Amino acid sequence: MLLLAVGIYVWSYPLNKGKLSVSANVTGYQIISDEIILECPQNPCILSLKTGVHSIDIQKSGYLSEVLNIQIKRGRTTDAPVGLIKIPTLNVSETAPEEKTKPKKSISETLDGLSIISPSWNLDESSLAYIDINDEKLKIWKSDNDISVITPFKNISKDFELFWSPDNQYLLGKEGNNLYFINISKASRKKSVIAFAPKNIIWPKSSGLALFNDESNDVYQADFADETIKPLSITFDLGNTVLDKEDNLISYINDIEGNNATIESFNPALNVKKVIMTKYDFSIGKISADDEKKLFFYNTKDEKWYDLDY
Repeated sequence: MLLLAVGIYVWSYPLNKGKLSVSANVTGYQIISDEIILECPQNPCILSLKTGVHSIDIQKSGYLSEVLNIQIKRGRTTDAPVGLIKIPTLNVSETAPEEKTKPKKSISETLDGLSIISPSWNLDESSLAYIDINDEKLKIWKSDNDISVITPFKNISKDFELFWSPDNQYLLGKEGNNLYFINISKASRKKSVIAFAPKNIIWPKSSGLALFNDESNDVYQADFADETIKPLSITFDLGNTVLDKEDNLISYINDIEGNNATIESFNPALNVKKVIMTKYDFSIGKISADDEKKLFFYNTKDEKWYDLDY
């Protein structure tokens, strides 16, 4: 009877446990349960708990806490991945962001004597796309003085513009309500006529996806995979954006009175827009980003730059 009692006790108490393995997106967090408080300087963070359902609170200063209801089973390890969300803050910046005013490479020295319109350098200024007026063809000059003929362009006006993709595979042409999908390697083009003149054409990291606004700042996508124009059902001023470290587009909106500002992000790859924060008694006049993609916002109320930590 004594051995049976000891066996029941051991089974019901010392052996009536399992383990919880927490892996968070940060280190230096704290786990609070109904049985223990555990500091976690590393991942994963493992604690032993009695079998049953436990309420687990994961906390870190400057982050939103996350509460999990976890079922612990006898003799087993339960994995719990956690993504703590940083609480965004705006802090007065010690230095103002530097203005990026890199002068464009001279075209006259590159193509001296040629009659061209719509010249457009790629990102590193190693290639120049342009329309040759003499034979009405789109051409690309490269830094080794090689000139490639891409495709004919007849009756193009001086308002025609060309925009390079980040990987130099595509060009997007624009003239009034006309957009042109230009595949450089295939030396091909496709014309698409839309109901408005697009503005604020930009190329995020996704090279085959160009974005642009209509007159109401609704966002449209030019998809080079199938050469189609798609509305994204999102309103976002692409002409007033910078890229963050994850290549999300960051912008802001001041309310009608100009007293409060809302900072937003847009993920082009996932087509997801979200609010980062709303700052009260704060009016943003400019946005900027440095080479490390640290974000800065100019407050017109106190005429100071603030950096965003999020």
